[in-house]
Amino acid sequence: MIKQIPPQIIRQVFVILLVLLIGSLIFRELLPYLTGVLGAITIYVLMRKWMAKLVNKKKWNPSLAAGFLMFLSFVGILIPIAGIILMLTNKIGDAVQNSAEVIRALKEQLGKIEDYVGYDLNSQIDPSAITGWISENLQSLAGGTFNAFIAIGLIYFMLYYMLTNRSDLRESLKEYIPMDCGNLKEIGVEVQAMVRSNALGIPLVAVAQGIVALIGFLIFGIDDPFFWFVIVTIGSMIPFVGTLVGILPVFVLTLSTGHSFQAWGILIYGFVVVGSTDNIIRLYVLKKLDNVHPLVTLIGVIVGVPLFGFIGLIFGPLLISLFMVIVRIYRKEYGKEEKPMMVWDGECGFCKFWITHWQSKSNENITFKTYQEVSGRYADIPLKEFKKASRLIETDGRIYSGPNSAYRSFLYFENPDKKWHRWYSTIKWFQKLSDHAYNFIAKHRGFMFTVTKIFFGNNPQALKPYWFLILLFGFSIIYWFT
Repeated sequence: MIKQIPPQIIRQVFVILLVLLIGSLIFRELLPYLTGVLGAITIYVLMRKWMAKLVNKKKWNPSLAAGFLMFLSFVGILIPIAGIILMLTNKIGDAVQNSAEVIRALKEQLGKIEDYVGYDLNSQIDPSAITGWISENLQSLAGGTFNAFIAIGLIYFMLYYMLTNRSDLRESLKEYIPMDCGNLKEIGVEVQAMVRSNALGIPLVAVAQGIVALIGFLIFGIDDPFFWFVIVTIGSMIPFVGTLVGILPVFVLTLSTGHSFQAWGILIYGFVVVGSTDNIIRLYVLKKLDNVHPLVTLIGVIVGVPLFGFIGLIFGPLLISLFMVIVRIYRKEYGKEEKPMMVWDGECGFCKFWITHWQSKSNENITFKTYQEVSGRYADIPLKEFKKASRLIETDGRIYSGPNSAYRSFLYFENPDKKWHRWYSTIKWFQKLSDHAYNFIAKHRGFMFTVTKIFFGNNPQALKPYWFLILLFGFSIIYWFT
């Protein structure tokens, strides 16, 4: 007998394909403006709390508050970037000329090394090819940077409505993104942390390194120190390469002009002082902002600069981080559970007390999740059933509810206790007694929470035998009067 595909599945697949088709068409047309979208999201995340403070505490008009914050972002972010771009654009010709000088100086230094190694190194270097490559890439970098300004209008158009319609935006995301609310909230928290790290932490570290390098350029009398300051700052956004982008060309150029002391001085200064600055600042700044692995930053820069131009130094790592979060959330949302999962009511104080106790006993053999986080995964279990009783979901899909979920969880404790689950499964009177007791407790959680703290103390990870003392006291009173 040939099995037929249910019509519901066919309709679902058709709708998914239609969504993917239309979405791909829209994304393809919006791709050139993706820089503006990412810029708006970044500035919104950075200024969201300020907006809430101005509107809720200072009682500002939302439009006025949004306009004020947009002006601040323009002055504090875009104007400095524009200045950097203009400097780079004006210096491209000089950079190309300097690159030729650097290559010639490098060949002179290699000529001295050839006498020691006995190998012809100069023949392997083509100055015209290298100069052409540098010129082409610098021009493309500047061009990509200049084109990013086309997205400024889109940035502030989106930013205005994102700031003035924050609640509508949040509700729209919950409505249209097909994810569990708990996972969606987790994504939001992760995105905010990554935006702070990428949009604040990385530039702060880079600017600090650039300033330290600038001090060295001024001390040793390097020509065009502010241009090289910009180069070092940009290079410092790229892990592992960092200050070499600016320090090595300066060293070779200065050496070629015959200023050996200044050349070797700036080289040692770059490696020792500027390099140490990188480690110190990353340790104290990025750790506070949610540290991003240098490899993520490096891959992000490789991907981001071709896509977005200069601004890809920030958006590239952000894009990689977002991709990793979404993959992790997908695995969490739809991947197979590697451990049994206890689902409980996150709003119940009594439940939280005993779940915390069980966590200390299970040695991470069980995953504990609130039904508020995971109920969306189990469409076949009504939400009201999750509210009524806890559930232990095994890796093979078996579900134990109510008192049996608690008894079953004892099997996964560091010191397993099998008798309770066995009694519940085989002894009818014990099963009925457990069910009645569980239902009574479920209906009187507040009262039972108070009784629990009286009998066992306030620390669920270190229960106290107060119940024994209470019983002993009660028996003593009874014995005294009888």
